[in-house]
Amino acid sequence: MSKVLIVEDSKFFANILKKQIIEELETDVEVASSFKEAKNIIESSDNDIFIAIIDLELPDAQHGVIVDYIREKNIPTVVFTAGLNDKQREDMFEKNVIDYVLKGNRESIKYVVSLISQLQKNSKIKALVVEDSSASRKYIMDILESQMFDVYEAEDGLEALKILENNPNIKLIVTDYHMPYMDGAVLTKKIRETYDREKLVIIGVSAYGSQMLSVKFLKNGANDFIHKPFLKEELICRIMQNMKLVNQIQELKKLNIQKNRFLGTVSHDLRMPLSSIIGFSQIILERDLDEEKSKQLLRYIALSGNQMNTLLDDLLDITSIESGKFKLNKKQNNLTRLVEERIKLIFEFKAKNKNIELKTKLLPVPESYFDNNRIGQVVDNLLSNALKFSPKDSLVFITTDKSDDMVIFSVSDNGQGMNIGEQKKLFDEFERLNVKPTGGEKSTGLGMSIVKKIIDAHLGEIRIKSQPEEGTTFTVALPV
Repeated sequence: MSKVLIVEDSKFFANILKKQIIEELETDVEVASSFKEAKNIIESSDNDIFIAIIDLELPDAQHGVIVDYIREKNIPTVVFTAGLNDKQREDMFEKNVIDYVLKGNRESIKYVVSLISQLQKNSKIKALVVEDSSASRKYIMDILESQMFDVYEAEDGLEALKILENNPNIKLIVTDYHMPYMDGAVLTKKIRETYDREKLVIIGVSAYGSQMLSVKFLKNGANDFIHKPFLKEELICRIMQNMKLVNQIQELKKLNIQKNRFLGTVSHDLRMPLSSIIGFSQIILERDLDEEKSKQLLRYIALSGNQMNTLLDDLLDITSIESGKFKLNKKQNNLTRLVEERIKLIFEFKAKNKNIELKTKLLPVPESYFDNNRIGQVVDNLLSNALKFSPKDSLVFITTDKSDDMVIFSVSDNGQGMNIGEQKKLFDEFERLNVKPTGGEKSTGLGMSIVKKIIDAHLGEIRIKSQPEEGTTFTVALPV
């Protein structure tokens, strides 16, 4: 797995930056406070450093000496420093650093995190440079490659169209204007007949022509235009801003699809119990029923009401988490004690209803810092699922333990299990998997999504081990 290397002698900045990267990007982070520590990390790594965020002034390496070493190792580099004069900035870009960020406040840290996120996306994006001058083409390609794009090249518009036809997933094109056979503005117009601005970014460049040339490019469908000669930094900023905008549009479209699916699922899941409540109520009101029959229908009404209440509770949980109103009330608690309480209060009785044996190995664990109610939700969801998807007369194994600086809670069942594809979808909202409850139990499709968000908020982790027809084990690890 690729990771981020932070080389920073200020523990304050290093810790804040590390925390933000882990929380927002879920990426491994290594921190070095000196040139020596950085060399040790790099030399012991298995070429798995995705990017290095480095300070120019370190106790054992002044004036940016570390940049030369890291670039020699072909590690993409972002400079994160307190100050940078024009000469230093030029030197950094001559050494093909990706970008520089000036330390200031949390906004600068947000910028670094956003930059890493965009670079992760860039590494999966194909780009095309269309330019008849080999020197200019190489210059632009070097800039794009420094930003981690997978870059193709074409000498003219006709060649560009052929490359695009064979690689329809190209997402970025930088094209010159003056070229043989077809100029860049005409090329842009032809491309826009098939690809819209929301899927493919086109940036026009030219050393000739008036300001009307930029108008011509933009009216033919270009996302942006830049006059030559330009600074590397200027082209980088234009590219990154345009790619970020396209990514945001794609994300909004994805969210809109999720919203529509969300509304459809909620409408369906609320309509069924609501219809039952209305139908059974009408039967009670319109017919002369004996007491036993009336009680039976009232039990159905209560069950349907509980189903609706569970769905609404889950929806409120998801809404509060996504809106940022999700607050944890962390205190010193004991995970083993919590699991014991939930088993006795709720799950011993539920297990008996399906004749499932609850076998436990609850070892003493140290007090740890977590929200008792929220982790109680996690325990309830995992135990409930184990019973829900286990056949009658089977076994559910529950353990608690300590490993290094984590307390561990594990639930294993002998149910239907899941393949890798279903495991990947498990924590998505409203996902319906092929695995079905064995006793006709209902599911909102939100429980595991809530579990994952609660665990993430505690900086813990949840792991799945499962095979079809061989059962499933969920393991939760929380920091002590």
